[in-house]
Amino acid sequence: MKKLFFQFASFLNVVHEPEETMAGLHGNTQGVGRDIVDYLTAVATHFTLTINVTSGYRGASDQAQAMLKYWLKLKRGKVYGKKDLPEVERKKLDAYFKTCKADPKAKLTERQEARRSFLKLAGEQLGNKSRHCSGRAVDVTQASVPAAAYRAITLKLKEVREGRGDIYHFESVATVPSVSADDKKSWDALSTSPLASSGSGGSTLVATAGDFPCTCTA
Repeated sequence: MKKLFFQFASFLNVVHEPEETMAGLHGNTQGVGRDIVDYLTAVATHFTLTINVTSGYRGASDQAQAMLKYWLKLKRGKVYGKKDLPEVERKKLDAYFKTCKADPKAKLTERQEARRSFLKLAGEQLGNKSRHCSGRAVDVTQASVPAAAYRAITLKLKEVREGRGDIYHFESVATVPSVSADDKKSWDALSTSPLASSGSGGSTLVATAGDFPCTCTA
């Protein structure tokens, strides 16, 4: 009986032993540019990190779904420039949203039709403008990217800030060069820099007029 008890206890220890997570890039990166994936993986490996990707490639329909889900956080579409989303179209989207999400008097068929209309118009107006839709952007959890790694990433990738405190949106239109030995030496210098402990690495990257708020929520 005592032997069986120890065997059972040993089994429990094996079952509950935490699984070691390897350094690298984790999450769904299918459809994301190989150059971006390789660069982030190299940064993660160099700093012995697990960088968690929350969103990679998104098609136009996925982007429209995210817009519907987070329409209020997007200030009812007002976060988008009028060049990307003309006011007339924004008001149409908002009317569709109110019908399908906020009108208690709307019938089920009316809500369903409003939802279809929102997704169709959102996809037509904005669906393909996010870098996610071309595989040139990823969202990663901020908690998985310490300051030195952030600074290494933003040497080659651009961060578009969207006022969120949980994820970073990194993107690159141009092809990201392969990591060289000199790159890694510069990363080592970042680790010992006084700015390496100052939040986002002291970077001055901000969203500009040409940046597209891509609903980084999916």
